[in-house]
Amino acid sequence: MKRLSKTKKHVSGAYDDSMCATCVCDRIKCTFLIEEQKIPVKVSKAQAESQNMK
Repeated sequence: MKRLSKTKKHVSGAYDDSMCATCVCDRIKCTFLIEEQKIPVKVSKAQAESQNMK
């Protein structure tokens, strides 16, 4: 990222036209990690329901 010029680092479109590429990358990583945290909760709920059915 450091080698790119300032105009190449800017991201436009769905990302509010005002966010730099690093900010977009950080937002994507944060969203991904939040979604990853939700998966074990869903799995544990599904296992609990399957045990209750038996």
